[in-house]
Amino acid sequence: MHGAHVEVAAFGACEAVWDKPFDEGDFDLTDIVAGSGMRVRGTEVVFVSAGSTVDRLQFLVDGDDFYISNSLPCLLAAARAEVSPCYTEYYPDFASVVKGINEYKRSIEYS
Repeated sequence: MHGAHVEVAAFGACEAVWDKPFDEGDFDLTDIVAGSGMRVRGTEVVFVSAGSTVDRLQFLVDGDDFYISNSLPCLLAAARAEVSPCYTEYYPDFASVVKGINEYKRSIEYS
């Protein structure tokens, strides 16, 4: 499932710009990507986020189902999930990215 402007190719799918030819699909091999995508290499799938700290990929694991998206509302809709109104740390958790790569909150788990 993907948005209307996502480019789908033999190498995977993306809505992205990078500094190499599109047909090579090597957006997973560069540090600077505007956009995001999914790259298939052999039996592995690599999900690529934008090259900035404010554009992230979110994922959700529900049993055997795995969802990943660059949009939290779209991820929640696809997974038929919702945020907990009782969890009060969403803002500090997402804002923790300003603490740097070694200090930010990597996951949110609640029941």
